Amino acid sequence: MTTLAAMVSILAAWVVLVMVFFGFGWALARGLGYQRFSTHDLVSFPWIGYVALLGVLQLWHLLLPVSSLTLAIIVALGLPLFIVAVRSISKSVHRPGGASWWPTAIRALAIVWLANRSLGPNTLWDSGLYHVPFIRWATSFAIVPGLGNLHDRLAFNNSSLLVHSMFEVGPAPGVSAHIVNGFLCSLWIPLVVWSFQIILRGDRRAMFHAALGVAGGVLVVATAATPLISSTSTDVPAMFLGLAGCWQLLRLLIPFPEDESSTEDGIRYSSKIGFALVLLTGAVTVKLSSAALLIASVVVLAVVLKKKYGGWWRALLLGMPTAFCLILLLLWSGRGYVLSGYPAYPMTVLGAPVSWRVDPDLAVRQRQMISATARTSHATRPAADPNGGWLRHWLLDVVLFRAPVLIVLPALIVLTAAATLLATRRARDALLSPVIPLILAISSALVVWFVSAPDPRFAGHLWWMAAAMAAGLVLQLLVHWESPRVRRTAVGLCAALLVAPLLHQMALVEFRYRHQEGSRHFGHHALHDLPWMTVDTFPAPLPEVAVEPRITTSGLEVLIPRRGCLCWDASLMCTTPPSFDPRLRVRQSGHLDRGFSIDPVPGSDMQQPGEEDGP
Repeated sequence: MTTLAAMVSILAAWVVLVMVFFGFGWALARGLGYQRFSTHDLVSFPWIGYVALLGVLQLWHLLLPVSSLTLAIIVALGLPLFIVAVRSISKSVHRPGGASWWPTAIRALAIVWLANRSLGPNTLWDSGLYHVPFIRWATSFAIVPGLGNLHDRLAFNNSSLLVHSMFEVGPAPGVSAHIVNGFLCSLWIPLVVWSFQIILRGDRRAMFHAALGVAGGVLVVATAATPLISSTSTDVPAMFLGLAGCWQLLRLLIPFPEDESSTEDGIRYSSKIGFALVLLTGAVTVKLSSAALLIASVVVLAVVLKKKYGGWWRALLLGMPTAFCLILLLLWSGRGYVLSGYPAYPMTVLGAPVSWRVDPDLAVRQRQMISATARTSHATRPAADPNGGWLRHWLLDVVLFRAPVLIVLPALIVLTAAATLLATRRARDALLSPVIPLILAISSALVVWFVSAPDPRFAGHLWWMAAAMAAGLVLQLLVHWESPRVRRTAVGLCAALLVAPLLHQMALVEFRYRHQEGSRHFGHHALHDLPWMTVDTFPAPLPEVAVEPRITTSGLEVLIPRRGCLCWDASLMCTTPPSFDPRLRVRQSGHLDRGFSIDPVPGSDMQQPGEEDGP
């Protein structure tokens, strides 16, 4: 398949997906009790629909494997919902006339570029380690009890992998990596273009929103310039759900004029509260590290709403959206119990006394490994003390080398904004800004990130959200937007920020990756596939892995990679050498779908699995 044909197939899939997601998002919003929507709500519907789909797929997978039937039903439901939504919305949403052609052209070009970047091969480490193996299990069986005993990372319960599983039903494994994450990036493009329009107009009241839109654009380019866009990475959906949730919180704190059209004081804010809670809860089901932002945001919402509305705050916060979020979290944690015996593995809080429960010592080692990996690079990990003395390695080898775009650049923006406000004696005015509660929520999430597992990919969006809020304070308080020259300069600076991730990746390829044997860029200059790539095969084949058998004490054959620890698409029964446990057994002989348990050590008080165990 040629490059052009492959891009057309990706774009066609995205067109169907945006209609399906929009339909599900509109239906969920109506189901949560919202009847009236503004133009800015429409941008949020695909994200709300994505979270709704995460809930549907988690429920489906409790009973059945994810298959072509799943995809057919989702599309068959989503397209009619989209048609109904468009007919309903067209009667109530104001469509501005006299729109210019250039925003539409830029949006189209950006989405075409994302489709091209999505053609790359899936070379992500975590994809080979456990994403692709989990997808294979999801498409072969309904959820399997104790799957974490085979490979403990299969117990991470990342709900976004079920969306990938929907597309892994044809003869070409790996196609979902070219569709899902690139599509999620494309959903942010309208907000990026809108943000540039706001800056060009000099609309002071919307500067915080524009800054957040540009920050999301930087993360879109950072994703597209790396293999993340053509992978099964769970960081991408968690990142953009967090950004979309922050967008809704910002609309709550600084409403648009059309958001204030309702005469009922609390109603005009309720959809922003509900959408923010739904999006941030969805992020938690994708990646546990998103929980800090959700908890901090709920606290901020409670404080702000109580201060603004007094007795109204409970009615605004404790409504249908909160009930939906609790149901979604209960469903997600219930799946966690099935996979590992814990609601949020590798956390061992509230573990259940079931026979398939993963060894808690293994969970502790997994948490320690995640923390050590986040604090050090592969080269310095043996020299870094995880209990102290790691900060220098982290700053030099992780932050400066791996994350100049994700951490250093937004941190510099925050420091520059703070210094500017202090130098101009506007710091006190800044502290009175309505976005301060959101800044506190973001800061709290960053503190939790730094203390627990300060990997840049876990919090790049948090840093850019903080940079957007800091820049917004300067743009709103200090910049004179009446001057066309000032507006053009601001647009140029924002455009430079968007280009920065691409230039950084090109520099890495040119000066490092093309000299590393085994890298996909080995022997090629940066311009070989940046900023545009060509392919000969689509979908890109997954790496082949040579495996060797190992036999457990119960006679079960498990496959281990001969080199490294990546299973990719080798076999359902593939695990890594560190995860292999010779005590592993099938809970019912000949039935992999009944799950796995670990034979107890003689003399221990672990429950002995028996035939009476349920599925």
